[in-house]
Amino acid sequence: MRIRITLAALGLALCLGGCDSLMYDPFGDDTAAVQPNGCTAAGCPQAATYCVNRGYAPGTDRYNRCVISVEENLRKGY
Repeated sequence: MRIRITLAALGLALCLGGCDSLMYDPFGDDTAAVQPNGCTAAGCPQAATYCVNRGYAPGTDRYNRCVISVEENLRKGY
């Protein structure tokens, strides 16, 4: 009996702990949602401006890495 309670508590803890980082929308309408930082599912418009202002040329690998890095930081709230 105790093993069932322990397994149930562990399963519940794992499920609830993963919900914070899980970005799942069962209805598929999260593509138009705008986050407080201005980012949508399509990207963050400020990231491209920031990278261009830093001197990266659009279409290069360094520019693409810069945009991805800035978008991740904006989504994390840094």
